[in-house]
Order: sequence, then structure tokens, then C-alpha cells
Amino acid sequence: MKGFDPATLRTQSRSRMRTALGALALSAIWLALLFSYSDAVLDRFGVRGFLIAAGLAILTIVLAAMNSILGAPKCPHCRTRLVGPLLPTAIASGKCGSCGKALEG
Repeated sequence: MKGFDPATLRTQSRSRMRTALGALALSAIWLALLFSYSDAVLDRFGVRGFLIAAGLAILTIVLAAMNSILGAPKCPHCRTRLVGPLLPTAIASGKCGSCGKALEG
């Protein structure tokens, strides 16, 4: 991988994780408030508005998860995304956890 820098990968991984956890926390708060005041929301906006508001929270969670996974670096040889246990292996050894080839080019 051209310009492979373990410190940069670690920082990017932590940043993606913080973003995903932040989106999850905000969505959980949003859903908790939405369901705790469900009678008022249903009276004011109806079922359609309630479902749209709940869907926005779920959509936020899904988009944060996709960003976390799709933003991960790939091995230049096998094109496997370095997520989960593969990323720490790549950072520590400089090799892909899937194919075992060196990531530095």
C-alpha cells in the first residue's frame, strides 16, 4: 500500500469508531425521547410522522456503520478491507491479515 502508515491507520480507525459511536448514542437518545413522548408525537404528527422520525434514527445508525466499514483501507493484493481483527494485525506487522503479503509498496 503506497504511503502505508500504521499511526495514520490507527488514528483513522479511532476517528471512524468515535463517529459511529456518537451517531449511535444520538440515535438512541432520539429514539428514547421519541418513544417516551410517543402519545404527543402521534397526536401532533400522526403515524406517518412518527415512522419518519424513527426511520431517521435508524438511517443514521446504518449510515454510520457503512461509513465505518467502507472507509477502511484495503489490501493492495487481495483487496480485502482491513476491518475488525485484520486492522490491528496490519498495524502491528505491516502485513495483510488475510493474504499475508506486505502492505508497504
